[in-house]
Amino acid sequence: MPLNNPPAAGPRVVVSSYTGDDAASRQISTGFPCAAVILMKDNIHQITMVKGGQVAHGGATTYHGAPPGTAIHATDGFTVSTSNIAVWTTQDTNTSPNVYYYVAIEEL
Repeated sequence: MPLNNPPAAGPRVVVSSYTGDDAASRQISTGFPCAAVILMKDNIHQITMVKGGQVAHGGATTYHGAPPGTAIHATDGFTVSTSNIAVWTTQDTNTSPNVYYYVAIEEL
């Protein structure tokens, strides 16, 4: 029996990784605008970013948890960065040769 009103498709989810390249700013493309991104470096630190505001380790990433420039991109994926500021050294999101793992959820 065909469905007259099939359910709407849910958001796409991408699970992937990238290797840091020390660029001050780098876009990680997911193929869609993101509602949320969970980013982990070598399974040590986790940064969770959500559309309209960013949170990390219980606080906003603009205050702590990730270097400035780490954010959800307006149209495709998210941006990561490397900082020379000492406080960010364990939270950089694009430092070589680290491998970063992420889960990105599409914004509907």
